[in-house]
Amino acid sequence: MALALVAIAACGCERSASYFVEHPDVAKQVLADCQRGTHRGPDCEHALAAEAKARSEAAQAVWQSMQKPNPNPTEAR
Repeated sequence: MALALVAIAACGCERSASYFVEHPDVAKQVLADCQRGTHRGPDCEHALAAEAKARSEAAQAVWQSMQKPNPNPTEAR
């Protein structure tokens, strides 16, 4: 995996937001590099979009879990 990251970085290839959704560990590293200023370009925006999507999906999952009826109303969730 590290070799693949080096190859992508060396070629200057642009990765899509969907790539970063599938590879959250890579997105996290790219975002850290973007914040430090050592990485620039569309990858920064795409990694940020992937992170936003992941956060949105997590929040939606929590909201949906709260919408399920409590089978034991006397117990707190």
